[in-house]
Amino acid sequence: MAGTEVYSLSDEAEGNSLDSIFEFEHYEVENPMPVNFLPFSPDGKGNHYCLDLAGNSDGICPIVFWQHDFEYDSIDAVEVCNDSFTDWIDEVMIEWTFENYNYDGTEK
Repeated sequence: MAGTEVYSLSDEAEGNSLDSIFEFEHYEVENPMPVNFLPFSPDGKGNHYCLDLAGNSDGICPIVFWQHDFEYDSIDAVEVCNDSFTDWIDEVMIEWTFENYNYDGTEK
């Protein structure tokens, strides 16, 4: 399911470590992300969920959804989809999974 992969620090063999994805999305693409966005989860279509490090408040950052093929007029136009990483986990990883699967792992 799209949005349920989270990059790690140890995915270097596949080129999916946080630092390699950060480097690619900020310096090697046609439409680079703002430097304060830390991409941590792809949607499978070239877009990413990102921590907005500029919004850090007491160690909690909002989650934004960066569309790689959209020309934003300003950084404020980027969608804030969750208030925190834990809110994102609750919605994307848990709620979306339970839309398609039962608690025992069987499909609905």
